[in-house]
Amino acid sequence: MPEVPVFLLASERSGSNLIRVIMDQHSAFCAPSPPHLLRTFMPLLSQYGPAGVETNQRRLAADICSILNRQLGEWKADITPKLILQNAGRPTFAGLFSAAYALEAAARSKKRCFIKDNGCIPFALETHACFPDAKFVYLVRDARDTVVSWLRSSSHPGGVRRAAQMWKNEQQQALRVYSILHQAGRIHLLHYEDLITEPEAVLKDLCEFLDVTFEPELLQFHQGEEARAGAAKLEDWKNLDQPILSGNFGKYRSALTLRKRRLVESITGIEMRQLGYVLDFPLARHRDALDLLEKSLRACKVLLMLATQGRRGLKEIQTRRRRLQQMQAIAAGLAGHDNTWVRPRALNQSATDKHP
Repeated sequence: MPEVPVFLLASERSGSNLIRVIMDQHSAFCAPSPPHLLRTFMPLLSQYGPAGVETNQRRLAADICSILNRQLGEWKADITPKLILQNAGRPTFAGLFSAAYALEAAARSKKRCFIKDNGCIPFALETHACFPDAKFVYLVRDARDTVVSWLRSSSHPGGVRRAAQMWKNEQQQALRVYSILHQAGRIHLLHYEDLITEPEAVLKDLCEFLDVTFEPELLQFHQGEEARAGAAKLEDWKNLDQPILSGNFGKYRSALTLRKRRLVESITGIEMRQLGYVLDFPLARHRDALDLLEKSLRACKVLLMLATQGRRGLKEIQTRRRRLQQMQAIAAGLAGHDNTWVRPRALNQSATDKHP
């Protein structure tokens, strides 16, 4: 892998391709179209067997190349399994992955890679373990606008509930990663709304985090080769060759009915508030009734089994009850705790005022 890689954590339809083509304009960064190697191979690594076995390495290298040759975008480097194996510093997936990106970076005369890989948030901590020097950029967009963008995309099937649940699940996972890595200075939180309304200030902060100098060319990303190629290739990327759309937020107010907006907030409200977004409706805390019923049934089965074991079983029931009570007390205490990572942002409030 070239110098300190950067991995992007972002839900789909959150502006991930925008930040990718912006960073591709930096003289230090190669930000190629995403082949989704992390999402594809992380769940399958155990199926390849021990990494040090040569036949396993060759098979993994060949499979990586097969994905690279069938991606939606295009890479400049002509990457073969032999080249990957020759350039891998380690006989592991991390080594082969690094070799592939290093070859692409070299083909673009760049030193570092800015890596977008949709669906990689669940594997972020494993990625950190594989690349301990890496940095992460956590890009988030208002859940309500993300849902609108999802619904308008022909490549993202499913309705409001599915899109909102996807956003919620990924923010829960990303916030867990953020809570682990932020103190070590390995992760940077970036709001899409800030990026499009204050691009220069936001990109200067991002460059400082990445230990590179801000370059004015970043603001001319739409003139770059990567942006033009993406816009010409996919419908979902059609805006990449245009300047930043500074008013591209708060559109959910006209695109979603009140019922749908309330539904989105009922699903995503806790995470939205943690990330500094202002809700339009009171946050309703509720528990999933089916999940609670399932847990209760499992607990009853355990209690019945223990009750048949006499004094020892009754003692274990008491110990389990005390432990459960303590767990519930911790959860109840956190329910009233201010667990926001970002204070509610003036930008979001101005959107509320502008679109009553």
